Amino acid sequence: MKTKHLHVVAAICSLMICTGIYSQDWPMANGCRERTSWAQNSAGLVLPFEKSQVINFSAEELCYFDGVIYASVASTHNEVRAIDVSSGTVIWTFEIPGSVGGVGVVPAASQDIIVCGGQQGTGIFGLNRTTGIPVWSKPIGSMYTRNPMIDGNFVYVVTDSLYCLNLYNGYTVWNQAISGQLTPAIDESKVYVMGNGYLNAFDKATGTLIWQTATIVYSFPGIAVDQDYVYAEGNTHVRAYNKTNGNVVWTFDLPAGSLSGINQGPMAVSEDVICLSIWDDSQGFGQVYAINRANGTFMWLRTQDAQGNFSPMIANGMVFVVNWQSGKLLGFDLQTGTPVFSDDTEIFSGQPIVGDQYMYVSGSGKIVKFSALGTGFSVKSPLDQDQMQIQIAPNPFSGKTGIQYSLADRSRVQLDLFRTDGKKVLTLVDGWQEKGDHHIILDGQHLAPGIYICAMRLNGRVTLQKILNVQ
Repeated sequence: MKTKHLHVVAAICSLMICTGIYSQDWPMANGCRERTSWAQNSAGLVLPFEKSQVINFSAEELCYFDGVIYASVASTHNEVRAIDVSSGTVIWTFEIPGSVGGVGVVPAASQDIIVCGGQQGTGIFGLNRTTGIPVWSKPIGSMYTRNPMIDGNFVYVVTDSLYCLNLYNGYTVWNQAISGQLTPAIDESKVYVMGNGYLNAFDKATGTLIWQTATIVYSFPGIAVDQDYVYAEGNTHVRAYNKTNGNVVWTFDLPAGSLSGINQGPMAVSEDVICLSIWDDSQGFGQVYAINRANGTFMWLRTQDAQGNFSPMIANGMVFVVNWQSGKLLGFDLQTGTPVFSDDTEIFSGQPIVGDQYMYVSGSGKIVKFSALGTGFSVKSPLDQDQMQIQIAPNPFSGKTGIQYSLADRSRVQLDLFRTDGKKVLTLVDGWQEKGDHHIILDGQHLAPGIYICAMRLNGRVTLQKILNVQ
């Protein structure tokens, strides 16, 4: 008896996660110094998803490094807390002196130092990553909506100037007279920042201005860089610029509405697609646009049913975004815009991040961890002929179908039915069953037509099978 399995690739990826082959950090705003908001090494984040952990802890902005979330917290004063994701416990807390209100700063993490700041705080701080004890501080003013970016042994940040600081002692390497609610983007040789009416490119080692191009600069301007271009937004448009001389390569003008003016910017940039968060269109609804990265041409558009979108995040061929007004977490196919995921069980906020093949999102006084169904378990491959088999017949079905399996010993079994967007539809079995053959009837008369995934957990393994309801 053979079982048709859902995506052999998904099974292989889950097996790789279990053995620790894949790992990825999200150590600063937008995930990297280039500010692309693209989790490139995220092959294990496959649908369907499950909520694999809920950390009861209120947070604003998140970063992830080596199994620890570093979260900005708006308390009596702004705080940064280190949270062990394996246990959900707080390792340490640092209160930012003089701070008040919303934090609006994503901490930046390196192997040794955490860089942070707050609203109306006394400046920027470098903390020991293990203990949270300050190693250095620098009185450069409030860091509200100004995210520090780490690149090697240096940290770049904009407050009353654009600073390049030594990561380990906070000494100023160079600074330039640019100020505003700005976050720079960095590549192998330059620092790019919008300010003073220009998109500016500086030599990242010396601070020498290499070129500048006139543009309109709004609050929290989005900027990102990759191997080909610098991308910058101007509220109602996005442009790609030549990295060598600042010349405009292409422009994408929004037909209506404006880009999300938010701390981490409205862009996510992958190998071939740029996704844009729109705060509100002409009707006041949030939107997600996708455009071709190479030439700026339109690809697809999805409109939400409420105002405002936070910063988008790209992972494993999908883009995820939280809608501000509804608090929904939404996922779309990166190439087509087809909705693939939705979760409204919490009031989510902020940009989702990815760490070690898990997606973390803040909301409702919690940090919610999403994972591929069965992550942390072995997912059965069709080659495992000696392991559990399930048979579903008829399949496709209309009305009712039967699910059959056999247990070699008395075992605890969990059998669930999921939609392809990861929403659990039914729990068919959840408990101990005796040795022998078992037959479960799935009544699908009240299910919408379409593809579902039957997931069985047994003895630390998960078997997935597609079911097609054709009624």
